[in-house]
Amino acid sequence: MCDILEDISSQKENVLNERRYDICLDKGTYDAVSLDPSDAKTKREMYRRNVKYLLRPGGLFILTSCNWTEKELKEFFCEGLLVLICHVTDIIVRYKIALY
Repeated sequence: MCDILEDISSQKENVLNERRYDICLDKGTYDAVSLDPSDAKTKREMYRRNVKYLLRPGGLFILTSCNWTEKELKEFFCEGLLVLICHVTDIIVRYKIALY
């Protein structure tokens, strides 16, 4: 268990610290974070950093969003961080970590 809005890479007591996952699935958390009235931008950036941290290289991040357009999601998640590999519908986007 972790708080996706805290820097999990620095939480030594966090069991997720040593784990990386092949797939991370978000079915609404990013949308909820985005609607937070108290500093949503900072929370969205921490969310993005934590998703990257939790995924193994080549892992999939599957995001379901009803609040963001495909273009907005690409702009936010694909800034040298993740690469869009498939857009399933207007509200389901699948990402893969880019290996640089």
